[in-house]
Amino acid sequence: MQNKAALKKLIVSLLYSSFVMGSSYAIAQQNKELDLPNTAPNSDSNLTIENTATKEAIDHIAVILPTYNQRIRNITNAIFQGIISKKTMEKDLWFPIHLYELKQRDKSELINTYQNALKAGAKAVIGPLTRKAVNTLYGSEVNFVPTICLNVSQRLDLGITNLYEFGLQMEYEAKAIAQLAHSEGGQQMMTIFENSNLNNRIIQSFNQEWLNLSGKLAEQISIEDNKINFDNIVHMLDTTQADTIFIAVSPDTAQNLRPYLGTRLPIYSTSLVHTSNTNKLRMHDLEEIRFFEMPWIVSHTAKVSQNWGDDSLHLLRFYALGKDAYTLAKKVFQGTPNDLWKTQGETGELTYSDQRFYRKGQPVKFGGGEIKQLETISSE
Repeated sequence: MQNKAALKKLIVSLLYSSFVMGSSYAIAQQNKELDLPNTAPNSDSNLTIENTATKEAIDHIAVILPTYNQRIRNITNAIFQGIISKKTMEKDLWFPIHLYELKQRDKSELINTYQNALKAGAKAVIGPLTRKAVNTLYGSEVNFVPTICLNVSQRLDLGITNLYEFGLQMEYEAKAIAQLAHSEGGQQMMTIFENSNLNNRIIQSFNQEWLNLSGKLAEQISIEDNKINFDNIVHMLDTTQADTIFIAVSPDTAQNLRPYLGTRLPIYSTSLVHTSNTNKLRMHDLEEIRFFEMPWIVSHTAKVSQNWGDDSLHLLRFYALGKDAYTLAKKVFQGTPNDLWKTQGETGELTYSDQRFYRKGQPVKFGGGEIKQLETISSE
C-alpha cells in the first residue's frame, strides 16, 4: 500500500514541470517496470507529458533510446534521468526534451524515428545507444542535425557532418590504464584475462597501448571457461620478470583471483571490477587494485548507496553518461568543437578529436573497503 501511495504521488507530480517528454508510455514504463528509483540523485523528477503527435513542429532536443527489453529499459531510464538532471541543475532555457522510444531492434524503425524527430522540430539528438544502431545511422542518407551517439561505430566517416560519438567503451579505459601503469614505473607486464569478446577487446587495446609506450609483455595468462589454475599463477608470480599486473576478468573472477596475486606487484584493472559502493567485504577482497572511476561515482558514494541500491552501480554510470551527453549536445549545437577542446565532465575529463569525445576518469584504488583517489598521480 505504501508503494502504491508513493507511485500515485509521483504520477500526480509528473503533471507539473518545465520539461517535455515525448511519450506518456515511457513515463508509465519508468514508474511501473523499471528497477531504478524515479528520483535520481541531484535531479528533479517532475516532467511534463506532452504528446509529440502534433501538427505543429516544436523546437526540441530528441533523445532516441531503445526500450525493447527490461535490461535496455533500465539503461534508457538511467540515461534519460541523467539528461533531465543536468538540464534541471543548469536551469537553462535551452530547448525542451522529447524521448523517442525504439521498441524493436529494427534498422528501419531507427531511421523512421530519427526522421520523425526532425519533422517534429528536433534541433539536436542524443542517441542511439547500441553500436549496431550507430552503424545504421552512418549507413543512412539522413540529413543529420547535431547528434551525440552514445556508442562508437565500426565505420567512422569524417565526411559525415553532425554525427559525434561518445560512450562508455572499455577499450579507451584500457588504454588509459596502460598509461597510468607506465607512469607509475611499470616496464614488464603480466596480463591475466578471461576469454570473452569484451575481455579480448580490452586486453587487445591494453597490449597495443602498452607496447606503444615501450613496455614489454612478460607473461600473458588466458583463463578458459572460468577454470583458474591458482597454483600455476602463484608459481608464475614466483618466477616472472614482470613488475606489474593487469587483469581483464569478470568481477567474480577478480574477487577469487586477487588473494593469489599477493602484494609484491601493483595490480591494475578496468572499472568493470568495481560493482558496488556498499559491499565493504567485496572491496576488501579487491584491496589495492588500481583503476579509473567516474568523478560522479567517486564524489557521490554516500548518496548513491542510499538512493540507488547495492546492485545499481552499472546504471549509475549510464546516469552520469546522460548528464555528459546533454553537455556535449549543447556544445555541438553551438558549433563544431576543435581538437583542443577539453572540459571536466561527470564521467571524467572529456576531450575531442575527429568526431569522437573521449573520457578519462579519476585514478583510484580499493583500500580499506572503499575506493580512494590516487593522490600521487597527476591529472596530466
